[in-house]
Amino acid sequence: MANTLQICDIISYQGGASEPHTYRVRSFLKQWTPPPLNEDELALMELLDDDIDTPKDIKLPPRIALVRCTPEEAEFVSASGVCGIVAPLTHVQRIGCASWDEDMIREERERYAKLDPDRAQNRPVFIDDHWGFLESRQTS
Repeated sequence: MANTLQICDIISYQGGASEPHTYRVRSFLKQWTPPPLNEDELALMELLDDDIDTPKDIKLPPRIALVRCTPEEAEFVSASGVCGIVAPLTHVQRIGCASWDEDMIREERERYAKLDPDRAQNRPVFIDDHWGFLESRQTS
């Protein structure tokens, strides 16, 4: 199913709250996959892994690396309200558009469209996967 959300749309998201809250769409995100490591980098990673004095029985939650993308590529949405959220598109519902004048909405959408998604790949954002997103990707 293709993403139909746009910048400045108002969405409803419940997350861990007892009632859904509303947010304004600010950006679109997709899972970032790091480039493969060369032999030298792999050897260095093995050395670092051996040096880390972390108990092996500590189980950390799975994490997802996300980068900015076009709405068509999006798997997640970043939105603001009383606080900010990052949520899978499958967990939000569009309920309207910001009550701004049309020029302001158009300017925000044009500003986002001019951003270079490839530059954002240099700065992935890591979030905990409490939705089971990674697990659902492995089974599909």
